[in-house]
Amino acid sequence: MLKRTLLLIVFLILSISLFSENDSLIFLENETPFEGFAITGKDIPNDGGGGIEIEWSFPDSLDNWFLTVLRKDEAGNNSIVATDLLVSSKQVRDVSSEEDPSRVKDGTKYYYTGILSKKMVDEDFLNMLISKENGYSKNGIYIFNNDTFYVTAETDAITSKASWFNLSRIPVVISLILISFVFLYYLNLAKSGKELYIRKINGLDAVEEAVGRSTEMGKPIMYILGIGYVTDIPTIAGLTILSRVSKKVAEYETKILVPSYDPVVMTTAQEVVKEAFTEAGRPDLYNKNDIMYITQDQFGYAAGVDGM
Repeated sequence: MLKRTLLLIVFLILSISLFSENDSLIFLENETPFEGFAITGKDIPNDGGGGIEIEWSFPDSLDNWFLTVLRKDEAGNNSIVATDLLVSSKQVRDVSSEEDPSRVKDGTKYYYTGILSKKMVDEDFLNMLISKENGYSKNGIYIFNNDTFYVTAETDAITSKASWFNLSRIPVVISLILISFVFLYYLNLAKSGKELYIRKINGLDAVEEAVGRSTEMGKPIMYILGIGYVTDIPTIAGLTILSRVSKKVAEYETKILVPSYDPVVMTTAQEVVKEAFTEAGRPDLYNKNDIMYITQDQFGYAAGVDGM
């Protein structure tokens, strides 16, 4: 019985010693981190608040090292900003997001520090370092499980704030003011009765010329709306132009044919042509059968239009 008790005690002592050896944290008080490495932070300019930009400078010898950025608020709460960043990345942003809107609070003082290491930081070491019991109150060199980590000095207090105006958008504001001024100027000129020059659109003039030529030749006008549906933008634009063309057709007392690819487009075109003829004062010339449905087969539609 005594032997078993002694063996159990020895086993417990060995287990505790092994555990302590594997999770040992050593701080070298008389050592300092790398010279030439400095970490700074500032409020992100021209944003809506809730964002801090952390930057660092480093010697060339640290180009392929890893950096973990830690944050401490004014209440002493420690948290991780980013882990295992390449030192060559030079900066990282600590910002609030939809998932964590209170990550960075405007007006709250934050202090940042970095952990330099040749390999990715050990998670156990990281948790131990940011715990309330330990805390990274001192910058220096830490040894954990035979791995060396260099903890830099904390930055000065940094706070985030919302900007009243995004200075990068100044050209947009200037353009908006100029456009508004020109619009209001010409609006007042038009209201005063002054005749303004409006450049003619050659395409509209060509429509009138085509309608007149069709009347002279005694042949009907064929207007193609394409194979789109009534919800398509090109079809809506085509129906708008169809109204103007139909009005000219009614004035010249000629005939217009509108073969349609879709039944809904056909119905809409019938109403557009009818309204145009009525506005021109010739509703008697409107013939519903001139706006017809062909087919929704693309090749069949092309053949039907070609045979008209």
